[in-house]
Amino acid sequence: MSSLSIGTGLSTISTLAFTDCGPKSLEIPANITQIDNDSFARNQISSIIIPNTILNIGAAAFSGNAQLSTVSIGTGINTLSDYVFSNCSLTSLTIPANITAIEAGAFAGNKISSIVIPDTVTSLLQEVFISNANLSSLTLGTGITTIGFAAFQECSIQSLTLPPNITTIEHSAFQSTCISSIVLPDTITSVGSNAFANN
Repeated sequence: MSSLSIGTGLSTISTLAFTDCGPKSLEIPANITQIDNDSFARNQISSIIIPNTILNIGAAAFSGNAQLSTVSIGTGINTLSDYVFSNCSLTSLTIPANITAIEAGAFAGNKISSIVIPDTVTSLLQEVFISNANLSSLTLGTGITTIGFAAFQECSIQSLTLPPNITTIEHSAFQSTCISSIVLPDTITSVGSNAFANN
């Protein structure tokens, strides 16, 4: 399957619906409100526009699209689910202000070079950006209180300013990056093992 056109009668794309089918292009119509787990995993899609009508995207929905370099995230969703865009080839990413949570491994294994986490995001779970070797610029929003296990491990972050409300940095969160200096604010009560190892 090289192309896929979705009709206007559907509102949900079910689990595994188009996994391993191989489409290179995809247009998601405005009638779609939900994309379930692994719906479009391991295809050859190169770009995706998530319409504002989509309210939920399941875990690993677009994981393993090795050609996927750009994605536009609509204003209808507030959570980026586990491994939703993992192991793709995203080079840039804009996270809109409607996002409040970025779950485990959501953008693991991509090629993102810079990222701004908006103030609306309150949680960054484990491995959220792990193995983005090109990620050298990171801006963390003021809403974040916890940075999860291995969240930015094996990135290339060179400088880091921690937001004023952060309390917890879990183990290996910034392991094997390129940070040259760090100031831990007074709000931090816990730093996990290997949090800044190999810098």
